[in-house]
Amino acid sequence: MMHKSGRINKDVTRRIKVAWLKWRAATRVLCDRNVPLKLKGKFYRVAIKHVMLYGSECWPTTKALANRMEVMELRMLRWTCGKIMLDMIPNGVYRAELEVESIINKMRE
Repeated sequence: MMHKSGRINKDVTRRIKVAWLKWRAATRVLCDRNVPLKLKGKFYRVAIKHVMLYGSECWPTTKALANRMEVMELRMLRWTCGKIMLDMIPNGVYRAELEVESIINKMRE
């Protein structure tokens, strides 16, 4: 819901929380080392990314909003690949391994 000053922080925060809840519910699949990365990526695109993007077509895309959404997505992708930030792997590697497009590009469509 848009605030009277034009901000949508509450709605974005709610979408982020719901996406994390959905991700946590699916961690048995997403964090299982026996599941291939392509299948994890497909599951992520189908089940979790849509939850994050629900209602985003009404949001004015600002740099702060884009940054929050991208940080959340990259944390999920890192965990899905079984890596941490200290591994110093570029973000593009996670996207390529899981075949996932940037959430920012998807929001702007």
